[in-house]
Amino acid sequence: MAPGHTLVIPKEVQATIMDLSEESAAGIGRVLPRITRAACAAAGVQECNIIQNNGAGAGQEVMHVHFHVIPKSSEFGLRKQWTPRPLHEPEAEEILRIMQASVGQE
Repeated sequence: MAPGHTLVIPKEVQATIMDLSEESAAGIGRVLPRITRAACAAAGVQECNIIQNNGAGAGQEVMHVHFHVIPKSSEFGLRKQWTPRPLHEPEAEEILRIMQASVGQE
């Protein structure tokens, strides 16, 4: 997609980030900034996208956890069109309730 486009793949083999151990996730968190700086330096830019998809419905094509670091300039990189939708207060509160319950179970 761009000069410097890099994949960051944890050693632990899992299909999605939800399956990844906390130790592997922390390891990715430690190295991702350094690798991102290197990819951007190689491309000669200071902006980038970091993409990580989970499940085929979310666009995952290779079924193991991996992160794309994609340097971005006006000439190259990811061009993504987001389609936001309104989130009304009752729906937002229900989403938050479910997320809090889920985190509390872990």
